[in-house]
Amino acid sequence: MSFAHYSEKIFSEHLDLFNIQWIYEPTSFPLKWGSGSIKMMFTPDFYLPELDVYVEITTMNQNLITKKQKKLKLAKKLYPNKNFKLINESQFYSFLNSDNEVVSSIPAALATFNSLSILVLLINLLSVFSDILNPKLCNLDIG
Repeated sequence: MSFAHYSEKIFSEHLDLFNIQWIYEPTSFPLKWGSGSIKMMFTPDFYLPELDVYVEITTMNQNLITKKQKKLKLAKKLYPNKNFKLINESQFYSFLNSDNEVVSSIPAALATFNSLSILVLLINLLSVFSDILNPKLCNLDIG
């Protein structure tokens, strides 16, 4: 698969790690119309069907982040039944840094079957979506 940005590839690899289904750029949402045609579109990077959320990854300059934030706000207004999440550069790299700390402990966790370390790794990924997760998905049974 060819991605527009390397961060999208890394994000997809994290989703694969946790067996979270994803679809790359599956839908374009018209945002503005005029003269009988679409003038502005929003195509989120990922759709996560199990979480029913569209995710846009942005690790670009501030001008582009602002532009994407405006598009996302308009998309939320025009499509209130859809869930959208923008992950900016600081969120993305913060997630990767915390994930790397946990990943380094996985061999020991696997050797002792320490499910807590693996659970922490999963929670790091899911925390990115904490504001849109279905409450039923947050009731994790680790017993």
